[in-house]
Amino acid sequence: MRAQDMLSLSEDDLANLLYAVDKNGSDRIDFQSFVPLCYNVLVEQLARSIAREEDMKNDTVCNRNRAEQVLKSMGKDTIQENLLKMFRDADLDGNGVLDPQELVAALEKMNIGLTTNDMKSILEFAMSISNDGMLPYADFVPLAYELLLEQIQHRIIDDDDLRREAEQKIYGNKSQKEIESMFRAVFDAADTNKNGTLESSEMRKCLKSSGVEFTDPEIDSIIKAADLNGDGTIDVSEFLPVCYELMLEVAMKLLSQEKATK
Repeated sequence: MRAQDMLSLSEDDLANLLYAVDKNGSDRIDFQSFVPLCYNVLVEQLARSIAREEDMKNDTVCNRNRAEQVLKSMGKDTIQENLLKMFRDADLDGNGVLDPQELVAALEKMNIGLTTNDMKSILEFAMSISNDGMLPYADFVPLAYELLLEQIQHRIIDDDDLRREAEQKIYGNKSQKEIESMFRAVFDAADTNKNGTLESSEMRKCLKSSGVEFTDPEIDSIIKAADLNGDGTIDVSEFLPVCYELMLEVAMKLLSQEKATK
């Protein structure tokens, strides 16, 4: 393996480094020039590695917080119902406790990217709190809660990836001005009485023709959320973010369907 590959250097990076240390233009680097070059390169690589690790940590903390908010929004009763369902689905013989095989099957079914070592660690933890190697519901709950959080985090990551892909597919390299112009044309078409605002009926008609199968209660919620100043009508500044999200939702739905058929 070449040194530049090991250090993740591009051809331009390497050329610039060589130019900086080959002061006499001889195409040769003596030891005195080589040592500080190596030191600086290693320091730079270490700094990049630390920055990447910090970004990953921040993303992990952020995604966990988002997952916790999702669980909170579900409510205590719904969470308990989900945990109980997880336990009952895992308890294949219906004896009220999970043996190691049932727990492994449940972990695999969750499909949250657990490695063999991850499952081994979970099993060891689960068995450490049980004298007979069997896991009752009371001991299953805290473990399952963490796994449920992990599952939601994976969904969040998948949704974020799908959103970025949809944004790229719809908007590509369009400028903010081009996107606003595109949405303004949609607004003007929906503004049938040409008074510069959308009445509730105009917004409802626009949403019905968007290609997204909204229910009437969902349309009511969108209109209420879009009417930021509460005046009963929607102006163009209120309409733009709604239109942006609706187009994304359509694109994400189509992309999801495409991926499901592959």
